[in-house]
Amino acid sequence: MNIKKIATAPTNGTNTVQYVTIGGTPTAGTFKLAGQAGTTASITWSATNATLLANIQAKMDLIYGATNTLVEDVSLTAGIGVFKITFQNDQGAVVVPVMTYVNSLTGTSPTLAIAIHSAGVEASFRSAQKGQLLLY
Repeated sequence: MNIKKIATAPTNGTNTVQYVTIGGTPTAGTFKLAGQAGTTASITWSATNATLLANIQAKMDLIYGATNTLVEDVSLTAGIGVFKITFQNDQGAVVVPVMTYVNSLTGTSPTLAIAIHSAGVEASFRSAQKGQLLLY
């Protein structure tokens, strides 16, 4: 039997949440998001918020796996403003470094910015093998 003695009770940890801001006045183009799992393929910008969010989610799913990120509107208006990406499930309860981006948007001074909204906290004993007995 695989038993590991620990000093404290395990903790659940928290998910990392990052805010992405699209600024200026984009009218077309693409952008990429890059993180620890890789770089997305080009994400097509859309002035329709639901389409833009779906485009982002689809590309994030390809590099992080389906259901491991959640892309949600915070304050988008016609594809400009803030959306958030929550790292969850297999990517949850860990520290996820702030993503970077490649901006290929067109229009009047389109910008991108990414910031940590909620820093993740790693769950205790996340690497313990399934069924491993932890004693404290």
